[in-house]
Amino acid sequence: WPLQDFFDPAIANFLKAAPLVTEGGRNPSLVNGGLQEVSPFFWTGILGATIMLELLYGERGLRGEIRIENAEELARGEASRPVYKTVEPGDLGFDPLGIYPTDKQGQIRALSGEINNGRLAMLALTTFVIEEFLTGESIVDLTPQFFRPFGE
Repeated sequence: WPLQDFFDPAIANFLKAAPLVTEGGRNPSLVNGGLQEVSPFFWTGILGATIMLELLYGERGLRGEIRIENAEELARGEASRPVYKTVEPGDLGFDPLGIYPTDKQGQIRALSGEINNGRLAMLALTTFVIEEFLTGESIVDLTPQFFRPFGE
């Protein structure tokens, strides 16, 4: 679905939709008041998706849920007894590339790295908001090197 069309104000106006980027080419931000210009349908959709995900997966792993690791083998009669695994918070069993480590030490390192990267991202975003508030300029203007294609 071409969501990028909504980023272009002319196309969004043609489709009779609120553009996600203002006429000046700036994304709505907390400081410039642009968040009030975003369609209420967008916020309703985001809120609805968040509620749905929380209802489906929010409690998973928090109460020590136990998953049967060899359920498929049991169903086919290839295993004699189930192998249980305690689920960690946030573990939805989705790893299509198989990059999550199998050893306990590697898993601890991966989880610690995920927490640290999340903290760093939150600090960076908070810094961007503070910079916009203090200077009155967009973060795109303050740090253009982060918002240009490589080699330009």
